[in-house]
Amino acid sequence: MNALGYVTSHTLPQGVVPQRVQNLLVREFAHRQGWEFSFSLVEYRMPGSQAALEKLLHHPSSNVGIFYSFDQLCWSSQVRELLETGLNNGKTWAFALENLILQASDDLDLLDAIGLGRSLSTRSEATLEEMRPWLT
Repeated sequence: MNALGYVTSHTLPQGVVPQRVQNLLVREFAHRQGWEFSFSLVEYRMPGSQAALEKLLHHPSSNVGIFYSFDQLCWSSQVRELLETGLNNGKTWAFALENLILQASDDLDLLDAIGLGRSLSTRSEATLEEMRPWLT
């Protein structure tokens, strides 16, 4: 399988991660999976920018897209739809930092859960009380 990486210049929750470090992790992840790694596309800091993601989705010589981290994505129905389109067209998505591989549309439910969990974790203490019945 031929893999392309997807790294970012955006600040992530962990802070600024140099693109060189992101690329090293993506390349090592591809190597561990036995995938041929070509290069990484970079998403630059521009509000609403998804140009590199669109290129990754439609890149003709790659059937695997490896994100540095789920945190690169502003999880939304639009991003979910882009990833689902790729999956439906035979593309595999992977997230190197989280060690996740998605190969079917149903796998996106996991990203929905991660996105929801992260969204809830940024809310007030009242949210924790609302969630408590689900945690036990």
